[in-house]
Amino acid sequence: MELTFVSQNSNKLKEFQYLLNIKDLQVSRIRTDEIQSDNLEEIVRMKIKAAKELLPNTPFFVEHSGVEIDGWNQLPGGLTGVFLEKVGPAGICKMLEAFEDHDRHASAISMIGFYHNGSTKIFKGQTFGRIADHPRSSLDQEWLFDKIFIPDDAQNDETYSEMGFIRKCQISMRKKAVDEFSRFLQKHTDLDFFPKLKLDSEVIDTLRNQIRRDELPIAFQGLQSALKGSWEQKHLLTIEADFNRLSRDTTNGTITAEHRTIRHNNIVLSLLGLINRVA
Repeated sequence: MELTFVSQNSNKLKEFQYLLNIKDLQVSRIRTDEIQSDNLEEIVRMKIKAAKELLPNTPFFVEHSGVEIDGWNQLPGGLTGVFLEKVGPAGICKMLEAFEDHDRHASAISMIGFYHNGSTKIFKGQTFGRIADHPRSSLDQEWLFDKIFIPDDAQNDETYSEMGFIRKCQISMRKKAVDEFSRFLQKHTDLDFFPKLKLDSEVIDTLRNQIRRDELPIAFQGLQSALKGSWEQKHLLTIEADFNRLSRDTTNGTITAEHRTIRHNNIVLSLLGLINRVA
């Protein structure tokens, strides 16, 4: 059984291929007319309603993204595309010039709708941040709001565009929605979209022992090799990024011993959970 993404957006397809780790993800470019609404979930459900008439026996998903700005009472939301088309990223920044800093706070939201066997499931990813003073990127092929959205956990106050494709994918709202979507798919045995990976028992024992001895850099290196090209590698990259941030915070002295222990233990538990899944 193959999973199909219903979209005419090639950039979204590229991102979902990467996030789901399905290189041959099927795409249907049927047109699903979007209603004009600030409600993202309402738009997603209408997309599914239109697509299921043409794909009644195909498991498929759709997606819609938007940004909600605090100073605009959570607008534009589902109308983000309309705002971008009419005034562009620079225009939105201009319109916010008269607002206080706290009114520039915003959240980027991705809503995924999945349809299979007559049932619809909705998955939401949300990242908090703020709107930049002006667009910051020289890239052309991207979601235009990426030029002006600065996530709270960005390094050096970067917009999504300045991060580049890989780094953005590691922390984006779409990544969070895909994580929820992927967990759902993994739990349902009839939805076998992902390659199954099982590691040799000796490899598993070696990795577990390295973690118990707190040899995390060595364990990361071994896992990178063992999981290369698999769906699980995406999760490993996220865990390793957390470990690298913890190492930097420890070196810079910007974290207490108590918080370091908590974050370290969470990383260890995440690694062991990942290993257990491929054991």
